Amino acid sequence: MILFFIVRKFFKIRMQLQIQEAIKQHVWFAYRMLKPFDTEINPRIWKDRYFLGYIQGYEAFLIKFSAPNLSPVEKGSIGVRAMQELVPDNFSDVLELVSDLYVSKSPAFMRGMQHGGDVAILMSDKAGPELLADADVQSVLREAPSASELSSTLGMDAPVGQTATAGGLLMQLHLSRHREQIDW
Repeated sequence: MILFFIVRKFFKIRMQLQIQEAIKQHVWFAYRMLKPFDTEINPRIWKDRYFLGYIQGYEAFLIKFSAPNLSPVEKGSIGVRAMQELVPDNFSDVLELVSDLYVSKSPAFMRGMQHGGDVAILMSDKAGPELLADADVQSVLREAPSASELSSTLGMDAPVGQTATAGGLLMQLHLSRHREQIDW
């Protein structure tokens, strides 16, 4: 019986670390869409209201879909640990800014949260009718190859969801629009 709990705890921790790593990779990919020639993340990004909101929205839905059985504390700790690794020098300042932006309902932050959440929902193939009716989502769905088309192109046996592909295109669309607005 004790062995069962030890094994269960091991797999739970392993899943949390995998989600944490996925968040860090997504942050890097998102940053590269804003600054494609940078070789490391510019510290200025941690003051960008839209980007911080985007990361929070993406992270929240990724964790929700990937680890539905974790407690709220466990879910929150995944995102906190990912941010701590991404911003080791001023981690607490970034978390305080995120909290302030959320509480004050900063328009740029909230728009970023919505966009990041939409991307995670599409990439997780969990989109409902309301999201699928969104004009930007409709646009990227038209661009995304069908599941069978994509899987045959990639030489895969199992089909890749069209909405998951559209999620990557939606990420590119939202972040390219934001890139045009940043002045650094």
